[in-house]
Amino acid sequence: TTQPGNQRSNNNYFEKMFETILSRFGFSMATVASLTLWFFCNIATVILNKYIYTELKFGFPMSLTSIHMFVCFLGSIVAINFLQIVKQQPVTMDYLIKRVVPLTILFFVNISLGNISLNYITVAFMQTVKSSVPCFSVILQVLFWNRTFPKNIYYSLVPVVGGMALATWTEMEYNDIGFYSALAASCVTALMAIVSGNILAGKLDSLNLVYYTTPISFVFLLPFIWFSEGSKLGEWWANAESGHIFVLFISGCIAYLLNVSTFLVIANTSPLTYNVSGNFKVVFSIIGSVWFFSSKISALNALGCATAILGVFYYNHIRQQAPTEVKTKEIEKLPDIESGKST
Repeated sequence: TTQPGNQRSNNNYFEKMFETILSRFGFSMATVASLTLWFFCNIATVILNKYIYTELKFGFPMSLTSIHMFVCFLGSIVAINFLQIVKQQPVTMDYLIKRVVPLTILFFVNISLGNISLNYITVAFMQTVKSSVPCFSVILQVLFWNRTFPKNIYYSLVPVVGGMALATWTEMEYNDIGFYSALAASCVTALMAIVSGNILAGKLDSLNLVYYTTPISFVFLLPFIWFSEGSKLGEWWANAESGHIFVLFISGCIAYLLNVSTFLVIANTSPLTYNVSGNFKVVFSIIGSVWFFSSKISALNALGCATAILGVFYYNHIRQQAPTEVKTKEIEKLPDIESGKST
C-alpha cells in the first residue's frame, strides 16, 4: 500500500507538473479554473433556459429575466458585502440616474430580448443570429459616430451576414418573433458595447455593475410582467411543482455565476484568449443544444451556422492583427459576440 507521505509527494509532483505544462502555454491554475467555470455557465445558462421553456412549459421570458435579476442581486450582495471579492464602489445619485440607469435599460432589454428569442427558436439558430453583433457594431459606429475601419473588417462581415442569411433561409423551426427578437438583441448588445465605456467612465467593475443594475432592472420588468404575463404566470405558478421552482432558482444562480466567471476570466486572461474562448463557447453551445434537444438541422442550415461562426473567428482575428494605433482608435469598441463588452 502507498504510504501517506508518498501519496502527498506524488500529488505535489503531479500538481507541479500540471502547473509547469500550463505555464508553457501562458496559463495558470486560476486561468484554467475561471475559463472552465465561464464555459460551463455560458453553455448551461442557454441550455437550461431553453429547457425551462420547452420542458417546464414556463413560457414567460420576462419573468425568467426578473428571476435572474433578483438572484444576481442577492449574489452580488453576498460577493461584495460578505465574501468581499471586490470592494463596494459608492456612487452618487446623480451618477446613478444619468449613467447607471441608461445602461441598465439597455442591459435588461438586451437580456429580455435574448430570453424572448430563446422561447421561440432553437439555441443553434439564436446563436447564429447573435453572430451579427459585429455587423451592428460597425454599422452603428459608421452611421452615428462617423468612424471608419480597415477594409478587412468589412470583408470579415461578409461571411457573417451570408452565413446568417443561409441559416435563416433554411431554418426548420423558424419563427418571426424569435428571429427579430434575437436580431434586436444583437443590435442592443452592440450599442451597449459602444456606449458603456463612455457612460460608466471606468468607474464600476463588473460585480459592482451587477450590484447596481440588477435591482433597477427587476423593478423595470415588473410592469411588463404584470401586463404581458400576469394571469398566465399565476396559473403556471399555482400548478407548479417544487422541483420546477427549484430549477428556476438554479437558473438564476447559474446566471449569477456567469457574471462572476466573466469578471474572473477578464481579470485572468488576455483579450485574445477571451475572444477566442467566446467563439468556441458559441460552437459548443450549438453542438450541446442540438444533442440535448435533438434539434432538427439540415446540411445547408449547418453550413450557414458554420459560415457565420467562422466569419466571427475571422473578424476577431482581424481585430487582433490590426496595428496598435488602429486598435485603440477604431476597433477597441467592437464587442465579442456574446458578452456585449468591449475589449
